[in-house]
Amino acid sequence: MNFFLSDPTPNEADHDRFVDAYMQLKKDGHIKFYTLAEWNDICGQEGLTLTASFTSSIRFPKKKDTAFGFNELLEKYDEKVIAGYDLEIIGNEIYVTEKVNNILFRK
Repeated sequence: MNFFLSDPTPNEADHDRFVDAYMQLKKDGHIKFYTLAEWNDICGQEGLTLTASFTSSIRFPKKKDTAFGFNELLEKYDEKVIAGYDLEIIGNEIYVTEKVNNILFRK
């Protein structure tokens, strides 16, 4: 059995999880993005073995007028961590580029 997972992940420098707090500004149920090591632990508990992985990226837009608490969030996290997501504001849109784990597990 093969299991392929493609899921955004926090940047290596984002130890305090700015990206999760940012994504939680949208009330869609987001809780947490996992690192490759975390996915390996989760899947390993179910008997799956990491076979291959690569990273890609995705750029997410968000409407600034619906991102309540955005300015406070920017003040709370280190500027270098935020800059690592290529955060850009264009008009009413906030854009964040996130790394994506693409992982193949086998059982």
